[in-house]
Amino acid sequence: MMSNLVNEPITVVSSLAVADLPTAWTATRRFAVNSTEGFLGWYDYAAARGLPPVHADIGLSLCRYGVGEGGYVVLPLIGPRTVRDAVADVVLVNAILWTALATALGTGATLQTIVIAETVEIAADIVATRQIDPQAKALGAGEYGATRAEYLRQRRLRCGIPVAAGERPGL
Repeated sequence: MMSNLVNEPITVVSSLAVADLPTAWTATRRFAVNSTEGFLGWYDYAAARGLPPVHADIGLSLCRYGVGEGGYVVLPLIGPRTVRDAVADVVLVNAILWTALATALGTGATLQTIVIAETVEIAADIVATRQIDPQAKALGAGEYGATRAEYLRQRRLRCGIPVAAGERPGL
């Protein structure tokens, strides 16, 4: 459910930010199908209808606009990230959630709104950011240098930055 309720809207926003209309449209259709037929995303009926998940995130959008990746960090429970991706995942997602919840609840940033947003954000960080970047999830907790190199390689490729075969980025 978190993948549907958090990842699909983030994919839509991130894709629209870089004018990737096909990905935004696929994520919109996945959200609609899974939110209705799939009980808010409990079941992934969209994949069964030929709409496989295509994940995009705000970090990739920032990358495409030329924002540098910064250093490599490993966030507890979330996993590998660049500073750019970590800020996008934690700070920007928080801002989006707070704004959406304040609007939905008809309040400003009250304590209640902040507590609800933080609860959702923690769940989103643990579940959704790992789903947004399935390649990072697949890296597991192996040897630090190899994990770092592979994470940076796949993020750069997804951003459209050419990476030579066998290159160990940032080393």
